Amino acid sequence: MKKKFLYTALFALMLAACSEQELTEQPSTPIGGTEVQLPTDVTSGELLIKFDPAMSEILDRTLKVATRSGGAMTRSGIPSTDEVLDILGTYHFERIFPVDAKNEERTRAAGLHLWYRVKFDENTDLREAANRLGKLGEISKVQGNGHIQRAYKKQDYRSYISESALQQKVASRVVMAGNSFSDPGLATQWHYANSGSNLFDYQNELGNGSEIGCDVGCMEAWKKCTGDPSIIVAVLDEGVMNTHPDLAGNIWVNEG
Repeated sequence: MKKKFLYTALFALMLAACSEQELTEQPSTPIGGTEVQLPTDVTSGELLIKFDPAMSEILDRTLKVATRSGGAMTRSGIPSTDEVLDILGTYHFERIFPVDAKNEERTRAAGLHLWYRVKFDENTDLREAANRLGKLGEISKVQGNGHIQRAYKKQDYRSYISESALQQKVASRVVMAGNSFSDPGLATQWHYANSGSNLFDYQNELGNGSEIGCDVGCMEAWKKCTGDPSIIVAVLDEGVMNTHPDLAGNIWVNEG
């Protein structure tokens, strides 16, 4: 009797554990396991979908047929998906990352070739359309196409540097005169201009030494432009010596 009671108690505990697990581990995606994301600033009549990797061959074949005929894709070539696209009234269907022979291998390695843009009537209920597509096992993700917006109003934009400060920086800037510069250390900075006969250079028994022209080509670049003092460059580092001769006259000052 005791053993029978023990079995009953254990069975009851197992049922309770299963019930609790079902309550706490409910998936946040549809039954098909498809992830659906719709931002608040979503583009009307447009969705981005990612297919399951198993659909690659069918999608590639459909894309090749469309390319050969000189037309654009309007369907995926996957019967179940195309049926839903027909219901939604899809008129545009394209791979988001175009085929590029140079980068196609990397595109596929990252799974980007599986992403497609779908366009239909702007009045279509995006939530309903996303749910319809999300129920398809061939699709792993469905999301809206959000907008990228300016962080400021264009008419409110003001220059971060005043005209007076700009003129001051122009006057204090080191200007190239022929091939001479005021930087006394230029001769040892072979990465800017490598003449092949630097002060630190030497020739050993193997004939090794600096290679003429093995530099970033500053001399050629400076003949065209020595910089624009109106451009502010942010250097993200742990600190800066703003009293350094090269920086003292060029450090940006927040006059506000």
